[in-house]
Amino acid sequence: MAASITRSDTRAESGLAVVDVAAVDEIRTAPEGGVQVGLMCTVMDMAAATVAIPDIQPDWIATRDIAYRSFAPVVQGPLLVSAETIWVGEKTVVADCRTFDGLGQRDTDRARPCGLGTVAFARISGSATAVVPSNDEPELGRVPMFGEPARFTKPLRSAIGLGFGLVDDRPMVEVAKTPYVENSIGTINGGVMAVLVDAAAEQAAGEGFHSTGVDLRYLAQTAEGPARAFGEIVSRTATSATARVGVYDQSVVDDTGAARRVAIADVTLRRSA
Repeated sequence: MAASITRSDTRAESGLAVVDVAAVDEIRTAPEGGVQVGLMCTVMDMAAATVAIPDIQPDWIATRDIAYRSFAPVVQGPLLVSAETIWVGEKTVVADCRTFDGLGQRDTDRARPCGLGTVAFARISGSATAVVPSNDEPELGRVPMFGEPARFTKPLRSAIGLGFGLVDDRPMVEVAKTPYVENSIGTINGGVMAVLVDAAAEQAAGEGFHSTGVDLRYLAQTAEGPARAFGEIVSRTATSATARVGVYDQSVVDDTGAARRVAIADVTLRRSA
């Protein structure tokens, strides 16, 4: 998924990382052409992991919460995301994240600020991951989405395999747990869940709305999936909306047949002019 993502100026040893992403058409949202909020959260997750992992080795991390608020779109690019650790505890690691429109450059000092966010990780045993920790630059996982290939060849949501449909007349969006979206601990990558939530909120709001902020809380890991998201609009004006999104693992059900909730999010949206 991060075929267009490259890490640059990564200084994990000092608790600071900068990740840059070419603002190609496949990750933009129409009609303004700004980079999608779900992709912003994905890159925040990546950058935050880069700085968090060296602080807790030989332990590992699992994304617990992602929060992001946009106050300007990333249009020209590249998208720059900086991450800095602000808390390292016995159970939790938190990183402060900031997004920028590079305006043709890869220098955050000259870039236009576009948003603020935080990423919180739970500390877990290093034995839970397929990645072998080392003192070198942290490996972000065995996931093909973090590899070296060229750019996206199709829109972001199609690339990760989002499916759209109706369940009992309710609009839903789902993603299968494939090797492309699976992380090193065998569940769906936290950034992919953000893209799923982003899409479900925009689907619920209707044509012309796009997300400007996400508060995403992970409750459990997706076992076999697919992970299915339902969005509910709880507030709407002519130009803005707020959605509550629930994500459910279809492979785990209770005695009543209800799927297990694995994430919940609040998403703010704005109607394009």
